[in-house]
Amino acid sequence: MKPTLVGTALAVLSLHMPAAVLVYDGFTNYSDPLGLQNGGTGFGSSWQNGPVSNGGTDAVSSSATLNDGNLDAPSGYVFQSGSSSGSDVNGSHIDLTGGAIRNLGSNRIDLGTDQTRYFSFLFNQSGSGSGGVLNVAFLSSSTLGRRIWESGTSSSSMSLDFGNDSSSAGGVGFTAGSDSLVVGKLVSSAAGVDTVSLSLWDRGSSISGEPMSWDLSGTVEVGDQDAVINRVYLTGGNNGNFDRVDEFIIGNSFADVTGVIPEPSTFALLAMAMLGLLFQRRR
Repeated sequence: MKPTLVGTALAVLSLHMPAAVLVYDGFTNYSDPLGLQNGGTGFGSSWQNGPVSNGGTDAVSSSATLNDGNLDAPSGYVFQSGSSSGSDVNGSHIDLTGGAIRNLGSNRIDLGTDQTRYFSFLFNQSGSGSGGVLNVAFLSSSTLGRRIWESGTSSSSMSLDFGNDSSSAGGVGFTAGSDSLVVGKLVSSAAGVDTVSLSLWDRGSSISGEPMSWDLSGTVEVGDQDAVINRVYLTGGNNGNFDRVDEFIIGNSFADVTGVIPEPSTFALLAMAMLGLLFQRRR
């Protein structure tokens, strides 16, 4: 077999290797409160507690604090290990009793370009209904705290909201008081149609690869389609409850934000198919 054929096969097999994580915070080695903490990678500032203006409608006056304890991930998620379902190796997470905001660094997301980004986080909504409301929002500072989109919980269901909450995409249920993993995908386009998709896995379930069909999907509003997302905003806690978040990640691929890659056999089959085509051409 010629070296060029071997190189082609190896190149195909290497397609599943994950790239570098762009933004990460595991909330470890911090001290209370979360405000002014500057750990993690890919950010352009430290965390700041509220208040945060959201088009004049949102004011958060309380804060987020650090807490020991594990948030468990579904099996297959490799950023955490130690139990059958993946126990948090950091042993820490944040308890949201209000809001916290942080600027992105050079990895801000320009919706006016063709690109794909993934994000993920672990969460635990402390209660159902008014007992727990958790939001993870992506914002542009060009319009104060305007939320380009956010994933939010209510009554044990998570939805996607777009354009400062004026439109939304469905809802997917989860178990309140139990740990869950959210993975999202953004596909932006210079032509102007930007799509956000989201899926959720409860603790004890198994994640084996990127979904063929996501649980939720919606499009960014026209007025926001060329916006630049340069901040993330976490809010939670209601009626004295805690809503917990851990392992916030942004990356270029599904593997970046979960560590989960397709089965090697899939890529082996692709490599064999490629080799077959090359041999056919030689003949």
